[in-house]
Amino acid sequence: MPRLTSWGLLLWAAPLIAQPGVSPFSGFLRREARIWTTPARLDGGRIPWLILAGAGAAALVRVDSQVSKGLPDTPAQLRWGTRFSRSGGVIGAFAIGGGLYAAGAGRHDEGLKGTGLAAMEAVGHSLVLTYGLKALAARERPRTGSGRGSFLSGYDQVWKAENSFPSGHSMQSWALAAVVSRRHRHHRIVPWLAYAFASMVSVSRVAAQRHFLSDVAVGAGCGYLIGRFVERRLAAPRGGPPARKAWLKPDVQPALGMSSGVLTLRWSLP
Repeated sequence: MPRLTSWGLLLWAAPLIAQPGVSPFSGFLRREARIWTTPARLDGGRIPWLILAGAGAAALVRVDSQVSKGLPDTPAQLRWGTRFSRSGGVIGAFAIGGGLYAAGAGRHDEGLKGTGLAAMEAVGHSLVLTYGLKALAARERPRTGSGRGSFLSGYDQVWKAENSFPSGHSMQSWALAAVVSRRHRHHRIVPWLAYAFASMVSVSRVAAQRHFLSDVAVGAGCGYLIGRFVERRLAAPRGGPPARKAWLKPDVQPALGMSSGVLTLRWSLP
């Protein structure tokens, strides 16, 4: 059966990523439901950012085929893209999360164990969301059909999960990176390494001609948000919801001189 390995890994990891004291799936399914219902719960301040993100994705879709056809398509490019992208696949992502958990268990480090559990859960949520969106979008891959990445044209590939939009590898690697970088942000090099890894996985999927640019961009954005959501939920103290944080925090710094003025706007992710 297609993709049996992916779902098998998710079922294997489910008892680990469940919250202590609850059934193996209840915590995971509760958070999965919140992910799917997020658009219905957005407040007014976030809707403009959602519109902006949608416009950006639409702009990328319009140049997807040009970018794909503009690649040199050398054997070295395709070989590197195919090989490196495996590290961001379901097996590779679960292996990284499981490895972090095992390392924490061996060192009796509860923090590292928690990172491994959160990472595996984030990958699991990314897997479910990826397959759901692939079935809805039914987009052709760069080297199938017309080569233009037509949407609603790849329904014959839904069961095989061979549709192009969004990139599962990109979503899983960015979800993993968001969890690891946030939980270990006190080590300055860790966030850089985590996001560099996720970025390389995304680039490798385009280089391998398995995805368009918009596929990996949307996958990266969704993965980042999933990773941050899971990290906040699992880091929340028992008995209450996590503290609400601003999605984007502005930092305004005006500066006045004798004959000039400067207004600096900086935006930082929570």
